[in-house]
Amino acid sequence: MRTLHLLEVKYNEIKEMIPKIKESNFDAVQIGNSAKFKSHLYPNELNKKYGHPYKRNIYADWYKLYQNLMFEVGNDLGTKEELEELCKVANEYDVIIVTDFVPRHLANGDRGNPMDPNPNCDKELLAHPECFLDKIKMNDHDRHSVIWNCNDLPSLNYTNDLVLSKYRKYLQELMDYGIRGIRIDMAKHFALPSEGGSKFWNLINEFKDKYNLVVYGECIQCSDEILNRYIQETGIMVLTDYVGFWDREKTMAMIYSHDHALTWNTDVPNYKVIDGYCNLCATHNHTLFYTMDYLDWDNPRVREANKNRIHY
Repeated sequence: MRTLHLLEVKYNEIKEMIPKIKESNFDAVQIGNSAKFKSHLYPNELNKKYGHPYKRNIYADWYKLYQNLMFEVGNDLGTKEELEELCKVANEYDVIIVTDFVPRHLANGDRGNPMDPNPNCDKELLAHPECFLDKIKMNDHDRHSVIWNCNDLPSLNYTNDLVLSKYRKYLQELMDYGIRGIRIDMAKHFALPSEGGSKFWNLINEFKDKYNLVVYGECIQCSDEILNRYIQETGIMVLTDYVGFWDREKTMAMIYSHDHALTWNTDVPNYKVIDGYCNLCATHNHTLFYTMDYLDWDNPRVREANKNRIHY
């Protein structure tokens, strides 16, 4: 599957792009988080005033996409109706819409402990402290901490039945609007079934099987061992920048991502992204294409590379 990542682009803009996306031989579009988040995404006033430090057309405060208030569809990317219309048009062109799913944490407040939830978060979750993990800062070098502690945001107890019911209702809403793919944010931070995470992964696989969903989990900067365990124990694909990983049929591979560009401020010119992506398409069937300015996805070289399908 060849997937185009349009993180900050509005649903209505993507809808108009669908025919050309199909012409460029992409099978899917990964959109930004569809849930309600704490503050407005557009415009990024500092970028508007001073320009992006890397001279790119970054027009949104992208990180706000990862601060849910609640699991309900509708935000600055578009309304429920606009998401449904996007999925309808995409389906007409046999293009899958994959939404970013951010279930690990909620938004924090503007002051105090960053692991305290925002007062505007889902009131039912706020009323039940057991829905949240202990406010312990995550140690990235300790597996237990990675899966059971907080990433400087109020982290949800994803094994709690009330939390799982919120996920279920939200996923069903997405399915009803026509979503047929899920990218699980921070997938490597969810306990595997062997580590106590069965309830979460059972829910994901229930929807995967019922709706024939494309599902891949973000597992960047992971070892062979962890990638293998996620594939074997969860049954989903892994999204990784480790392109040498051997199980290529179960890998959604990428050369460059929004994390490289926006989290780590690694500016790679588009022509170099294209070079790397074309090489990737020669060795992997499942690929993700991203540029910081959301341009050059229709480059003739990309269009041609997207035709490649590998027989392992």
